[in-house]
Amino acid sequence: MGWSFFQDNPEFASEVKIHESGYFLSTSWWKNPSTIALMSFSEERGGSVPTQEILENAITVMTTQQVREYAGGPKAYDAWAKALADESQFREEAVLPLLYERLMCHGDAMDMISEGRYYAAQFLKASFTGTGHEVAEVFSEEAKLVSKMVEILGGWQRGEEQARALARTSIRQELVKIIMEAKELDRKACTMLRALL
Repeated sequence: MGWSFFQDNPEFASEVKIHESGYFLSTSWWKNPSTIALMSFSEERGGSVPTQEILENAITVMTTQQVREYAGGPKAYDAWAKALADESQFREEAVLPLLYERLMCHGDAMDMISEGRYYAAQFLKASFTGTGHEVAEVFSEEAKLVSKMVEILGGWQRGEEQARALARTSIRQELVKIIMEAKELDRKACTMLRALL
């Protein structure tokens, strides 16, 4: 019994019943190779991570060019922009499920920027003064760029309106510009984090 963003997707819901609480009920969840869960059964152990280690880890994440077969750091922004600019992925005859897939990928990237940079700013504001607050402002500015993307797409929803908007070349061109702005702000924040460290 549990809840998942994907519990209504056909590939996950074929043997699922919905409890009155809205949670899914499944006796075959573990047999589905596409489902992954994280469970913890023990008490929390260990102390907090030192701030220096957190900053070092952030810099590593922000500068690593590739993680396995995925783009990382600044290359992730480039890959995101390149994917949106690729007209062959948004053909006029593209079916709605394909557009939804593109929208979900774009939406996940927006979520990572919006939430990740927002919480980075909150952490820096709580942990530092002076330069730390200046870096926080850069992260806040980057997180706010997502609101511009959302406005261009017609809302936060991941529905048909947003999928069809994403299919339009002019919309994607605007989004690519914002992604490049975010990349530049991320680069600036990383430089400032190194100085702070």
